[in-house]
Amino acid sequence: MKCFLAIAFVFALPISASTITSALTGRITSAGKPVAGATVTLTSEALQHERISRTGSYGTYWLTALPPGVYEVTFAAKGMQTITRRATIELARVSRADAVLEPSEDEENVTSTARTVSVVDTTTVTTHFSDFVLDRLPVRRLAGETSLLAPGPWDYHAWLDGSVHVTQTFFLGEESTEQITHLRAAGPIEDHRGFGDISVTRMRSGGNDFFLSLRDSVTHDHGSSEHLFEGAAGGRIVRDRLWFFAGGWTGDDLFFFGPVRGYAAKLNAQVGASHSFVATGTGTRIGADLIETGATITKKIAAVQYTGAISPRVTVEATASRVFERWRLPRITRSQFDRDALLAKATYVLPSSAGDHVLTAGGATSDTTGRGYAYDETVLFFNDRWAHDRWVVEAGVRKQSFASHEYHPRFAAVYDIRGNGRHAASVTYASYEEPLSGRSRQLTIGYGAALGSSGSFRADLLRTERGAEDEWGVQVDAAYRLFDRLTTGANYAYTSNGDYASQPAHVANGWLSIDFPVGAHVLGATVLQRYRDIPTTDLGLRYRLPAGRTMLTFAGDLTNIFNDTSTEVWIGRALRLWVRLRL
Repeated sequence: MKCFLAIAFVFALPISASTITSALTGRITSAGKPVAGATVTLTSEALQHERISRTGSYGTYWLTALPPGVYEVTFAAKGMQTITRRATIELARVSRADAVLEPSEDEENVTSTARTVSVVDTTTVTTHFSDFVLDRLPVRRLAGETSLLAPGPWDYHAWLDGSVHVTQTFFLGEESTEQITHLRAAGPIEDHRGFGDISVTRMRSGGNDFFLSLRDSVTHDHGSSEHLFEGAAGGRIVRDRLWFFAGGWTGDDLFFFGPVRGYAAKLNAQVGASHSFVATGTGTRIGADLIETGATITKKIAAVQYTGAISPRVTVEATASRVFERWRLPRITRSQFDRDALLAKATYVLPSSAGDHVLTAGGATSDTTGRGYAYDETVLFFNDRWAHDRWVVEAGVRKQSFASHEYHPRFAAVYDIRGNGRHAASVTYASYEEPLSGRSRQLTIGYGAALGSSGSFRADLLRTERGAEDEWGVQVDAAYRLFDRLTTGANYAYTSNGDYASQPAHVANGWLSIDFPVGAHVLGATVLQRYRDIPTTDLGLRYRLPAGRTMLTFAGDLTNIFNDTSTEVWIGRALRLWVRLRL
């Protein structure tokens, strides 16, 4: 499996599309009636400047292009009380925050601590791994590993920060990785793929507060031990105007059985109240001895992203990026590719008494060259998202210049069964096409439910046509978090064509993580059970020692505890120890 993943990493070609962003929506009412013209204000440590929206005649609002994080959402309307509540924005997902305002002559301020989970607003089928969960799972903070814990096929293509497409996988560094989300079906109109899922990895960003993180990981596997040292830092250059993040890593990595070194850097700049820029750069050189002794892979990515909140109803996003990759294989002709891409989209909220329409239009163009090939791509797309009463409906179409079928439709409909965002039925249809894998079409029927104030469950039936192949499957996914003490997740997937891309017919995962406070210290334990051909059990232990703003973490992960690794097993036994100092 490790060898297959590594080879997939080398030989996957990139495909361009447009940005995949997070959003917040909701509805404001008073005495059961919609409140039009109310102001919704977002503030967060993840933002350099507040974001503002206003409700339409149906009382709904929409804010897009939001970095993930915890937000304070303030709802205000003339002659009514002002309510502030907290909402969590997750990577590549749509979150929800509603409010019920009461009449108030002095427009008093009220703070609400209530949090709710909505399963209605994200029409894409997703599995999300937050910073909190990634720190507790006994796996590495890499999309290639978390993909194996999502209930879909492991093969996927990856995005960096939702704006740069970077082939199937890439090494970003565990201290530089903040969140990972896998989009398994009903992908957004901005993206296309012929099979597998979409992986979105978010690099850490700086903020007004400074931080420094140092990490050393040692992995013992097959009688060998390797060290990988990482450092990361971030903070402000100008408060609320210019932030920085920088990370680096060097050492040996047993995944590739070779030396690894690289860097990641990001600058966030706010120009006025409406315009923000993000400049990102990352580079990695891997000694891929697992593929061939003396082989190296070098990848560099540079991107500049712009977000403009032109008005409370109009948002513009654009990204210019360059991907540089070189493969040096001693017994194979050296290979290379360079890709320049420019992608943009605009979102307009069209208010209506029957529910607001969120209109998205955009496109992308890219120029890819390599040794022995060259091709250009042009993509245009349009999408309408309409929310009314208990329905959320999305309909869109993509036009792709490189496709044999130029037009590819997307459709999704979600029905709020009880009218409170807690239970939903959904149906989606999507058509995709890629230069390598050709055309595919996918139909899903699903059900989702919220579990308490911080958990969710969903089950989906999928049917996929891929060339001459006709495949169907079942996916079940659940997650729950109780305060900051207990985190659990479980999923199951059945695929009728179980041999496709080394995907077994039945795959299941389940994990339970518990934190035990010992005074100011915290001792945590996680058990991860995987069922993939052969059941395997992984164990993770964490000990965290806080001292003011300093946090010292000692961790150990033991994979495949019980199986006899002298026989062929898809994952061998390995011990990984790491220590992190965060200031």
